[in-house]
Amino acid sequence: MQDALRIVTGEDDSCSTVCLNRGKVFCGRTDFQAGYCCSAVNGCDAKVMEEAPLCSNSVDDPMLKYFVCPKVSSCGQKVIKAKAGEHTDISINPFETFMASGDKCSYMLQVESYEEGDMIELSAIDSVRTDLYLYHGGYSLASAAKKTKLQNGKQYKIDGS
Repeated sequence: MQDALRIVTGEDDSCSTVCLNRGKVFCGRTDFQAGYCCSAVNGCDAKVMEEAPLCSNSVDDPMLKYFVCPKVSSCGQKVIKAKAGEHTDISINPFETFMASGDKCSYMLQVESYEEGDMIELSAIDSVRTDLYLYHGGYSLASAAKKTKLQNGKQYKIDGS
């Protein structure tokens, strides 16, 4: 594999600090456990992309690029599974987790099945000194069509498609 630095899940956020913040391309595995940092000019080669197909250069939004990074242990579980019609809590306890300025956590809500017209409802949003964004619409990372900045105390209903 050409000049690709392998990065795995860990305590630090080297995907951000060593790779993306330096203008390089990161391609992550679909299980969010590892990936590769590659050249900004050439990207990752085909062999890397077979193992790690989620690449930062496939999205335009600067913040969404960080979604492809392996999960950072201080952020907790990255993929949250939910069932249609059931309540699911998502929280990060600020007393257990220290986040420095510029740290990023990302999560993917996976619903096993939904139909056209189903809605995702977000409520009881409580964040302090944290910006929360929801990317939605489309069927892939690259096609996420909408970005919503979530605000404390507001309720949101998002079309599940």
